[in-house]
Order: sequence, then C-alpha cells, then structure tokens
Amino acid sequence: AFAAMGVFSGGAMPDDVEAFCSDPTTGIYTTPPRDVQACLVALADKNLLTVHETAAGDRYGMFALMREFARDKLRDMGALDGAVAGHARHFAGLAARLRAAADTGGSQLAEYKTTLAREHDNLYAAFDWAIVNDPPTALRLANAAGSYLYLSGAWTDNRRWLITALERSPADQDQHTRAHALAKASFISERLNDLESAARYGAQALDLARASGNRRALADALRYAANLASRQQRYPQAVDLAAQAAEHSAALGLALDAALARVIMGEACLAQNKFEEAERHFAAGYAVRVERGDRRGQAQTLSLQGASAYRQQDYARARTLLQHALAILRDIGDIVNQAAALEVLGTVQRNLGQYDEAEACFLESMAIARRLGDNDAYCAALDSKAALSYVTGNVERAGREFTECLRLCQQNGDYRRACFCLEGLAMVALAAGQPERAATLFGASEAARASLRAPLPPSESDVYARAVAALAARWPDAGARERAWRTGAGLSIGEAIALALGVNPPAPDRPSA
Repeated sequence: AFAAMGVFSGGAMPDDVEAFCSDPTTGIYTTPPRDVQACLVALADKNLLTVHETAAGDRYGMFALMREFARDKLRDMGALDGAVAGHARHFAGLAARLRAAADTGGSQLAEYKTTLAREHDNLYAAFDWAIVNDPPTALRLANAAGSYLYLSGAWTDNRRWLITALERSPADQDQHTRAHALAKASFISERLNDLESAARYGAQALDLARASGNRRALADALRYAANLASRQQRYPQAVDLAAQAAEHSAALGLALDAALARVIMGEACLAQNKFEEAERHFAAGYAVRVERGDRRGQAQTLSLQGASAYRQQDYARARTLLQHALAILRDIGDIVNQAAALEVLGTVQRNLGQYDEAEACFLESMAIARRLGDNDAYCAALDSKAALSYVTGNVERAGREFTECLRLCQQNGDYRRACFCLEGLAMVALAAGQPERAATLFGASEAARASLRAPLPPSESDVYARAVAALAARWPDAGARERAWRTGAGLSIGEAIALALGVNPPAPDRPSA
C-alpha cells in the first residue's frame, strides 16, 4: 500500500487505493484488498502518510519527498510504468461510471461533480500520462470528465483534453466514445467562440453517429448542433434539430437529455418572441428536472423563464424566478449559469429603476464571464450595462460600452445582440445631436431584425418607441428622415456594424434636406 500511494496525486480515498491494489495488471499486487484499509491506518500512525477528514471519509496522502521515495521504490521493483498506467485506467473508469450514473439525475449528479472535484489532481495526472502513452484512455477520460471541467469553469482544459485526445487516438477507436467526444468538442468550441471548429466537430459527430447507428451519440450530436444553430441565429433549424434530439433521447429513456433538448427549443422560440411556445418547452423541461432532482437544470430553466417574463414586461415574476435560480446556483456552486441569471436580473432591476442593484449584477456577471472566457455572456452583460449608462444620463459612457459590445458581437458573429447595440448607438447619436446617423442606424437594425427573425422584445419596445418619437421631433423633415432610414435598411448587418464602428463621434451633424 505504501508503494501504491506513490502514484496518486493529491491523495486518495481508501476505496480507490483498494481498487488499485486489486488490479493485477499494475504489477504491485502484494496486499489482499481487505487489508488495504488497515495498512493505510498503520502507515498514517507511523507518519508515513497524511490523513485528512472529508465529508466522504478519511483521505490519505503523502508529502512530496515521501511520494518520490515511494515512486523510487516502484521503479526499483520494475513496477512504476504498470502502476502509472493502472492509475490512469482507474480514474478514467471512475469518471465514466460516475458520468453514466449522473444521467439518471438526483444525487448522482451531485456525486459526479463532488467526487471529480475531490480527485482533480488525480484526473489531471492520469490525463497527462495517458495523452502521451495511452491516447484511447485519454479520450475516454476526456469524454467522461468533460462535464466536470465545464461546470468547474475549466473551459480551456475541457477543450484541450478533448481535441488532443481526438487527434492522438486511432480513428477506428470505439465509435461511440469518439462520436460523443466530437459532439462535446463542438459544444465547448462554441462556448469559447470558435464557431468554425464547433461546426466542423459537430458535423463529424453527426456523420459518425449516423454511420455507427449509435442512437445515443446521435441524440447528443443533434442536441449540440441545435445549440450551435441557435447561437448562429438559425432559430427554426435549432428547433428542428432539438426536436429530433428530444425524440431520440426519450426513446432511449434518457429523460434529462430529452428535457435539455426541450429547453433548447424554448430558447430558440424565446429569441423569436414566441413566448407561448417557449413557455411550453420550458415547463416541460422543468417538470422533468424537478422529478429527477436535477437542481442545476431547474435553476437553468428558472433563469430562462425569468428572461421570458422580463421580455413580456412581467418584472415582478421575472425577479422572483431569477432570484430563485440564483439561490440554487450559488448553493450548488454553479458559476457557469450564474453569469446569465445575473445579467437578466440586472435588466429587470434597471427597468424597475433600481440602478445601483442593476449595476452590481452586471459587474458580477461580467467578472464571472471574463473568468470563464465566455464572450457571449460578457457581451450580454456589457450591452445591458451600456443601456443602464444611457438611461441614467451617462451618454458618453454608454457610447463607449455599446461600441465595445458591438465590436465583440462582430467577432462572435452574434448579430442578434448587435441589433441591440446598433439601436443603443442610434440613441447615443440622437443625444449627441446626430439625427441622420441615428436614423441610419435605426433603419439598419430594423432590417437586420427582420432578416434574423429576431424581433425587438416588448420589454425594450417603450424605450425604442420614445427614441424614434424623439428622432421625429428633432428632425421634422419626414422625407429626409425616411431616406436616411432606408439607407440604413439597405445595408447588410456587416456593413451596418462597420459604419457604426468606423466613425468616431463627430460634431453634431446637420440634417440633410
């Protein structure tokens, strides 16, 4: 048991040491499994091991020098290579078993994240060895631990593990595992704003899942493809892909996966202001998540329901839903979904005139998004903060924030969000005495929304209507105003963004006749 402890990184639980010592392929099977616990206690009593109390029981570890001594002992036995290989296989298997159990929901979801968080150092040590020496095991580990890395905010590592393991593993390896890994690589690439790679990996995942006849892999690939389609503002296609994913998942008895697909359908409907359809999908997904004890999923759905209520100007309901969602997310330590919930809660508070509270929400959301590398969430919070600057009279700051946000939208390909920025910059231009520029930007945004099938939400309609009325009052020449509006409407979204970004705020323009 002493020598075996040399391969663990960051310590180990007795069950893991026992399972490791029970594996004859490691080359160090010298202690009957039933005696491992007694050996660990005896070694700790002799100060050869450290012991720490955890919620799951005593955890044993080694100081660095003692660990090197144990590894030297394994090396002298000629067992180090086999032991390190066994360590990698053990933790790949542990992660895979926990991930499979987590699909059923309830406490298994929490156990998956808690256990892998406890074994963080062992997971990294196992992957670092396997990616060089045993790429198929590395791929299995990357696939199984991917959700943990994503939920803990290690997005760059999540992507690195998946892509390097896919590149180094034989293409004819277990097609089920490879298809899942490709689908997950597509998802994390999308979250990190590499949409080109996301589309490529997604297409490969779909092709492989269909060719192998693996319905589970196909359901996952379709769900991630739906998520990407929604991100790229292809909302009808997103609904269709998610509906297919939901059908496959339901047929396989994967209720939580089917619920997630329904929620994705709801998001796509919400972006199109199809509130009744969105609410129906959200309610269906929420019911399953409650039944299965999926607290993270519940909070995610509550947050989206809050966004729907906000867009329909039901601010009291929106605030209640969002505060409930945030309470759950903070309780379970989920920072990934906190950024989105905070941004929407901030917009609710802004529209209720609670400006200090709104700004605090936006700043916290931006800080989380920056930490994760989540440009989409950062951009959403920055856009909402820019609107707050505008309504509180800080027009110059609003202009800077809308401009920065629009630049990010251009990089991200987020043209729906870009419409909000164009409208914000139009209002800034109007306040700066530039009605012609304002009319052009309003026209460009209106045309872009029609093309994207992303109408202005009712929650923003009042501010928009007041701005357009102010434009008419300040520039009473209806013919000239209409010509400027049509000029903007004739621009592509890319041309409109270039116009908005390429012109520094000049002196007040003189309306053309």
